Amino acid sequence: MTPETEAGKENAARRPAYPLTTEARRKTGATGTPVKMNGGEAWLLPDALCASSLDDLRDRIFDQMVRERAVRLTEVRSAALILLRYNYDVTLPEALALVAGAEPKELTDAVVASPVGPQKNQRRQTYSMWVKASLAANNIDPDHIPQELVHEVLEVLVRTGRTVPADEYCDLARHMRHKLQILNQRDW
Repeated sequence: MTPETEAGKENAARRPAYPLTTEARRKTGATGTPVKMNGGEAWLLPDALCASSLDDLRDRIFDQMVRERAVRLTEVRSAALILLRYNYDVTLPEALALVAGAEPKELTDAVVASPVGPQKNQRRQTYSMWVKASLAANNIDPDHIPQELVHEVLEVLVRTGRTVPADEYCDLARHMRHKLQILNQRDW
């Protein structure tokens, strides 16, 4: 018997004996973002899954998004395979067939959302959001800070590297900083 034949028998022995449907293959407790895969059925890719097996792929996908404003579909599909097999009892060939039939944008959105879950509201990054996020990230309850000290606390957080500066976080702050630089250069 050749190694290829033995490998084929091993794969066939591990193949689930039930139909390739989401209902039949879904693991107990599986949740996530639905993505229509090959055949049009929606399969769930898990949200908030911080599996270390995905770290390198996620880092490459993020780097591509930042540098190239695009991602390679091969990277997205590789991550989707891991995510799909986390939620469903499917063999690698079955997962490959399902992922290959998914719409690329929908698949990419689900893979990118997988570490933290999808954003429910695509809101702009505002100053108020920066204040809340900065305090929450440092486990500081804003109700326990006298209002006159909030700006000083935020300044200390920025200077000690415990939060990013507002003008790097806030959409409008970046724009206003640029305008202020222009105004400060004028001789009034």
